[in-house]
Amino acid sequence: KQPIIALFFFIAAFFGIYHLIKHEKNIALMLLSFPILYFLYVSSLKTMYVRNLLPIAPFLAVFSTQGIEFLFQKIKNVKVAKFFSVLVAAFLIWNAVWLVQAAQSVKERKNVNYVEASANYITENTEKRFVISPFLLKELNETDRKFDRPHF
Repeated sequence: KQPIIALFFFIAAFFGIYHLIKHEKNIALMLLSFPILYFLYVSSLKTMYVRNLLPIAPFLAVFSTQGIEFLFQKIKNVKVAKFFSVLVAAFLIWNAVWLVQAAQSVKERKNVNYVEASANYITENTEKRFVISPFLLKELNETDRKFDRPHF
């Protein structure tokens, strides 16, 4: 949802990985082994869902913080260092606000009566045949409309 922020922290993660490999080989090996093996495993599955990559997120966060620290140490100009600090803080705040808004949208999502929506769809599409569960059929027949078996 926030590609600029994601790209910034993704690039920072690569700097963090570089820094760890260069200065802390054992820690880098330990921290990189799970994400790499897990990514290879998930990539081999027939179905690929983004949510399957969530276990890698904490590792990317660690690598990003290492990368930001690495980049910050490389900055010699005080004004550039202050700008970089403000930029990182702004991105973190921007992301936090978006996360709160996303959580709020889930909390306040529109509740849909799926039985009523199904009944409407079936009524509007009488030329089609439907395969539905006995439970849904029972629920449909408890609405103000009755459904007989030949439509299903």
